[in-house]
This record gives sequence, C-alpha cells and structure tokens, in this order.
Amino acid sequence: MLEWIAMLTMLIDHLGYAFFSDYPILRVIGRISFPLYCYFIVIGIKRTSNRKRYIKRLFFIAVLSQVPYNLVFQEIQLNVVFVLFFGAVCIVIYEEFQGLLKWILLISVSSTILFYSDYMSYGIYGILLCFLYYFLKEKPITLIVSHVLINIFYNYIETGLFVSGQMLSLIGTFIIMYSHKLPEISVPRNFYKAFYPVHLLVIGIVLFLFYT
Repeated sequence: MLEWIAMLTMLIDHLGYAFFSDYPILRVIGRISFPLYCYFIVIGIKRTSNRKRYIKRLFFIAVLSQVPYNLVFQEIQLNVVFVLFFGAVCIVIYEEFQGLLKWILLISVSSTILFYSDYMSYGIYGILLCFLYYFLKEKPITLIVSHVLINIFYNYIETGLFVSGQMLSLIGTFIIMYSHKLPEISVPRNFYKAFYPVHLLVIGIVLFLFYT
C-alpha cells in the first residue's frame, strides 16, 4: 500500500506543478511522497539479494528519467532518483566498509552532494532522510523529532525560513510508522520501476504539445 501512496502523491504533486499552479494544495500533498521513497531505499537495500544490481537499477532509472524530468521542470538539476541512488550507495558504504575508510567515503560522497545541492533535487536532505529511516525506524518519537529537525535545516537552507510546506513531509513518516495497519495491496514490480520516468515523460509531452 505504501508504494501506491507514494506514486499517487508524487503524481498529484507533478500534475499540480505542471497544470494546476493555482492550487498549491496539490504541491503540499506531494510532500508526502519523498519520505516514502527514502524509506523504500532502506528497505530495498536490506531485502535485495544483489545490492550491486539494485544500485545499478536505481542509476539506470535516474539516467532514464533525466530528460523527462527536464521537460517537466525546465531546470538544470538532477532528478530525485539520483539522490535515492546516492542514499543507497551511502547505506552500502556504511554497512560494508570499516574504520577510517568508511568515514572518508561517506564524508566525500556527502560533501560532494552538499556542494552540488543546487543541481540535485533534494540533495543532502534526501541522504539524511535515508539514514533517518535506517537508524530510527523502530524508534517513533526520536524519528519524528529528527525529521522535524532535518526539515528545519532543509527549510532554512532552501528558503531562509525555519518552516515551510516541506514540514508536511512529516505525514509521510507518520504513514510509515502506521503502515502495518494499512491493507496490503502490492504493486506490479515493472509498473513500479517504470512509473517515475514514464509519468514524467507523459506530462512533459503534454506540456510540449499543448502549452508551448
């Protein structure tokens, strides 16, 4: 069920951005989706039988999505799947490397992402969220407090304010915490993998054909 919620809220967000800018509530609803995708990265890394293949697949989806992303958002920026890819890489580094090398690699990757955050959707915020769910998914109070603090950090970096609509992403964390009470409705794997690039491509084509 979580995957359906993530895809639906993301679709609402992108439709709001592309076609319904007079209805900011659609963008607010979209804040729910990204935390869910960060959580999926943590679960995916834990459950996959082949981490190298999992990370390669993320990179492939990120590359495949870049042109559709640029069509829709008209920005010189890497799409959000690149951040999820780097989040997965950081978790693997944390688990599979030891000692000083582990921290050198993590600091190097994180510093690079932070330095280029203007050119990457969500940037270091996404990496922090991935590690938030990695370490705290069994500690709900600490998880919520940490998510609030990360949002304050992100809001200030992005807007100069301590609070913005991004605070609504906390709903995503609450949904994760109570996901065991949701009905189990699975998503076909190929549909789930293709959804991000395909829905952006469709929106981008419609924008190009009817709004240019």
